[in-house]
Amino acid sequence: MSAKKPAAKKAKAKPHPVARKAAPSAAKPAKKAQPRAAGARFKVGSMVVYPFHGVGVIRSLDKLNVTGEEKWYYTLDFRNGELTVKLPVDQQDERGMRHVIGRADVQKIFGTLRKKPTTEETDWKIRYNLYLEKLKSGDIHETAKVARNLAKRGPEGELSMSEKRLLEASMQLLIHEIASASNEPIEKVESEINKCLRGTRS
Repeated sequence: MSAKKPAAKKAKAKPHPVARKAAPSAAKPAKKAQPRAAGARFKVGSMVVYPFHGVGVIRSLDKLNVTGEEKWYYTLDFRNGELTVKLPVDQQDERGMRHVIGRADVQKIFGTLRKKPTTEETDWKIRYNLYLEKLKSGDIHETAKVARNLAKRGPEGELSMSEKRLLEASMQLLIHEIASASNEPIEKVESEINKCLRGTRS
């Protein structure tokens, strides 16, 4: 008798790979919505100009109870947080808060600085008060006229101590707003302004 051949083993069927579901991606945190204050013309993070303080940044917009009445307030930071001011939203226009000037205005200001000074009040006390009001107005073009008239009136020794402080204040207001408007370094803007006042700007 012939030997029986061993029966062939059946190959076991391989299990089909099970598709794995991708792990759900972590939900991104929703951006915090900015508070909406009725009448607010400026957003948090905006650069603004506040008369006699110069260029500042709106850090927050909050509803506060300061005088027994709830109101919306801007929190403004000046000089990298060295000075903080809270301003009621409903007084933004009355107090003269505004946007930073545009590049076209920068050239107009340089033109004002190059011009000859205008006739001034002879009494330095009256002149001082007139110039102070111009700076308080927040009008950058009027500020340029103050800086020009004081800088070009003659040697600095002819200025009273009060006028010297006004000249310095007007220069700082000009320098920082023009630097913000033109995105140029403070040092470069100051140099350009001094050239205009000396009549040497190309």
